[in-house]
Amino acid sequence: MHIEELKDLTLVEQEGNWITFYLPFEITKEQASEIQAELAYHPLGYGFYNFNASDEETSWRCSRSCD
Repeated sequence: MHIEELKDLTLVEQEGNWITFYLPFEITKEQASEIQAELAYHPLGYGFYNFNASDEETSWRCSRSCD
């Protein structure tokens, strides 16, 4: 699946200073990092934390601020 298609399937939940990303299937850490960057939260500026992938779901977090 192309990154643009994955980006469209990504559920984003915002809480406090954190953004959590969810996909309903497993992807790689590299794909997750690319999706986050495509959604304007480049991992080098906003971080990339708590990556977790299983057959049923992939999730990870980043900061809402690049300070």
